[in-house]
Amino acid sequence: MRVRNLALLFLMLPLAVPAMAQEQRASIEGVIKDASGGRDAGRHC
Repeated sequence: MRVRNLALLFLMLPLAVPAMAQEQRASIEGVIKDASGGRDAGRHC
């Protein structure tokens, strides 16, 4: 049973490598406007 678990671990290990290579990057940019549609001075996104 132990040999089977180790074999399963080694077979699944290569599948985890591509998942670790994924990166999470994002950004949000824009202009903040007040209720009348004018730019809100001093605020930046």
